[in-house]
Amino acid sequence: MDESTELEQLGQFFHDFRVGRGLTLKEAAGNWSAATLSRFEHGKVDISTEKAAGLIHRIGMEPMDFLLYPESAGAFPMRIQRLIETNDIDGLTKRKSAFFEVNKKETSMTKLANILFDMAIHWPAERYHLDAAVEQYLADHLTIPENLTPFELELQTAIGAPASHELLVLFWHRTKRMKHDLPKTELRTILAKLWLGALMNRDLDFLDNFRTSLDGTFVADGQLSGDTDWQEVWPFMQLLEQWVLEPSLDNEQQINEMIADTQAMGCISQAKYFTLVFARTRQGQPHHNPALIDHGQPVTVSKSNNFVPQRRTYLDLSLSDLALDRNKSTLRRFEEGKTQLSFSALVKLSGQIAVLVPTLLDNMYYKKQGQNRNITLGIGWRSIVAKKGQHLSDSSLERMIDQSMASMKDAAPSLRKAQLFVLP
Repeated sequence: MDESTELEQLGQFFHDFRVGRGLTLKEAAGNWSAATLSRFEHGKVDISTEKAAGLIHRIGMEPMDFLLYPESAGAFPMRIQRLIETNDIDGLTKRKSAFFEVNKKETSMTKLANILFDMAIHWPAERYHLDAAVEQYLADHLTIPENLTPFELELQTAIGAPASHELLVLFWHRTKRMKHDLPKTELRTILAKLWLGALMNRDLDFLDNFRTSLDGTFVADGQLSGDTDWQEVWPFMQLLEQWVLEPSLDNEQQINEMIADTQAMGCISQAKYFTLVFARTRQGQPHHNPALIDHGQPVTVSKSNNFVPQRRTYLDLSLSDLALDRNKSTLRRFEEGKTQLSFSALVKLSGQIAVLVPTLLDNMYYKKQGQNRNITLGIGWRSIVAKKGQHLSDSSLERMIDQSMASMKDAAPSLRKAQLFVLP
């Protein structure tokens, strides 16, 4: 795809999102020219990353909304979860071919991508396991960062079944060691994927030891059956655990009935995933890798503004590994804050370092300027719902709503009105 086509695609994406929100060009443009925004939406001009950061905030775009933007062939695959879960080998093979057609130089990211595609294609096979070298590479490169991203989620989706007992334990211990206030939804996602991997391997030792962490997260505040509805496969995982602990015909029938009901409701992909998981579980057995070493690299959150070089360090990427049609000097000056990249170039960079565009912009601008504009409607709403579960007073919840609205003060008026309707 040439540069002009990419710019047209980027502009069209923002146009569709703005129109879908019912916002005018003037409302979305804020204090910069509506004509400039129109030209950007038509692919005629690029805009600065700072303008893009403001635009994303004014139109109420959530970080995950950018997953709707078509993933470029050269970007690290962060949108193949459904292909993984349904074992769509044709789709996975095409995405793999497109990625390596662009990324011909071997880097840490191409190695991880190759491992990801291999796991994604082969995970349902009962005898497929990761070899010791691959497991060590994953252990050294997936340190469970402070902020869970689609990059880690895709890998974790594929790792579960083929991972050894030792690799699952390593990731579990790293999760417990994290010293931060990880949102419960993200913590549950990590724990649920570890739990499912152990179930498919029928790893009873892991499950016995893991139960304390699982109960402490899901049960302690009475949320095992209520607040976990966000996890689509939760009821299925409960039935699967029941069968693993007691593989009776009655428990098997309950699983098969749930699969049939899921398919009858039109959730074909979900039913296929359940079928694949159960087939793998029926043949599952613990796999061990006693040679695995946890090198104990600490997980840290730097307070500096150097998000991009920090991300490169985490991913073990050099400046020359980034295929952005920019020389190393330009990228280095960008990282040092001495020059800017255009927004379309930053979108490419995001794909290269496997991070969502709004996440990168938040770290570059909002935190740098001491603002709290990375609070979105979704984040504000989830925070308020979580606090309601702690039975806070109405006045405390009202203060949280006021804080959320203050952080969105320069969003479009009609959007603020809708947000104020949703938050209470």
